[in-house]
Amino acid sequence: AVELSWLGVPALAVDYDDDDVDRYRYNAMEMVIEDDDDDDDDDEDRRFMMRPSTIIVVHGIHGDSLGFEQPLPVDVCLADGTALITEFEFTDIETLEVPEGSYDIDVRLDAAMDCDGATVLAAPGLFVESGMTYSVVANLTADGMPGFGEVLGALPIGLSVFVDDLSYAGWKNGRVNVRHTAAAPAVDIWVAPKRGDFAPAFIGLEGANGSADQEGTADLRRGRYIAGIALSPSASPDDIAIEQKFKVKRGKALNIYAVGSLADGNFTLLTQYEKLDKPWGGWGDDD
Repeated sequence: AVELSWLGVPALAVDYDDDDVDRYRYNAMEMVIEDDDDDDDDDEDRRFMMRPSTIIVVHGIHGDSLGFEQPLPVDVCLADGTALITEFEFTDIETLEVPEGSYDIDVRLDAAMDCDGATVLAAPGLFVESGMTYSVVANLTADGMPGFGEVLGALPIGLSVFVDDLSYAGWKNGRVNVRHTAAAPAVDIWVAPKRGDFAPAFIGLEGANGSADQEGTADLRRGRYIAGIALSPSASPDDIAIEQKFKVKRGKALNIYAVGSLADGNFTLLTQYEKLDKPWGGWGDDD
């Protein structure tokens, strides 16, 4: 008796001689080869659905702007008190991996016990999809009004949520995502290569939570660049008030977050890289 459980079906004991077993093995493998493409597609779909969701969490609120302790340490928790990130301070960036689903998130002031402080910002029903990557920024709002989420009192804070595009950007290219999440007016971003002139790249980026103009994205050839920030509308590079050097890496997405408050003097830029999808066959010898 031979058990055919190696085919991935429930084991079945059948009496065969050796020639029969070889013939059935051959025929079964032939069937698998003929259906190989469909099986690969199904397997890929199943693997994608089983992948966790990635959430990149950015702390973009300086305590001085709210009258709290300067670095504004907070705990990021589930509504039931489960701690996700503790002692999270201004300019910190952390990455979480969670299963697909809907989550009730609280941002609570740091206390002696994790997730025991007062809730200052809540995001009930935040849904994340399997295999996707999201960037969530706790930030001051540009207009001084409460933003997305449930805000304690009338604090001028909210959450900005971005879906990260990690698709292939082209040979020798990387991707740059500029995200305006600061308490500041609309800005224009000018970009210049290391040995080149400034050119307008992202015009009219707004700090309003949820605005379609809050983010600018471009795929650039790998190399070193300078970003110039000017209040919008800007007429020329002479209007640039802040410059920031950055590097575009092949196969990487560079996220640049504008956070803090221009008026309170704690405006700053945060940077963080993510891996992009590779081309078919990888990058080659220097992958």
